[in-house]
Amino acid sequence: MTLFRTVIAVLAVILLAVLFFALRHLWKKQQTEREHRKKGEDGEAFVAALLKGCMQAGDTLLNNVVLSDPRTGSSMEIDHILLSLRGIFVVETKNRSGEIYGDDETETWTQVLGKGDIRHEFYSPVKQCVAHAERVALVTKCKKVYPIVIFAQGNTQFVKSQLVFTPEEMRTFLKKANAVLGKRELADALRLLQTRMKQSISAKEHRINVQKKYGN
Repeated sequence: MTLFRTVIAVLAVILLAVLFFALRHLWKKQQTEREHRKKGEDGEAFVAALLKGCMQAGDTLLNNVVLSDPRTGSSMEIDHILLSLRGIFVVETKNRSGEIYGDDETETWTQVLGKGDIRHEFYSPVKQCVAHAERVALVTKCKKVYPIVIFAQGNTQFVKSQLVFTPEEMRTFLKKANAVLGKRELADALRLLQTRMKQSISAKEHRINVQKKYGN
């Protein structure tokens, strides 16, 4: 009987230990996800303010735009769309620190932290943004749609792409850009885009769909 109680006590301790470490792992994972989401939101807020400061008369800035395709049920969330006589700029924001390595052709980019001992891979923001721009061009029936990727921390020195900008480079680019659209063309593009936005699912629904698809 004493042996039986000892075994039960040992098993109980092991079970509690396993439960403790499982809950601790889950808590850390959720904390990391919250920090990552907050960092992304901070970067998007910074870039939204940057784009707003570059706006001219007649410009429209849309943030966190969800466009869904009723034919396929697919959806995408676009960080920013700046509609201007200078063109329609579809902007993807990244707020990753460290050294970033990637180019137009590579699907997987790399983030290097610390002294090079920490590496994270992520999907090419250029390919992601190009896909977003193609959808916007299809919806607006406009040929002057430009994909732009902005790294909020300006750490683009190892990135090889003409579509990637630092915040200061984006300011300069927009300041020098000339008009390429007429007022009627711009108004039609905005109307078509807003119509599709009303027909699309919400940002919350889009994120739920992403979680179901990718399991994260």
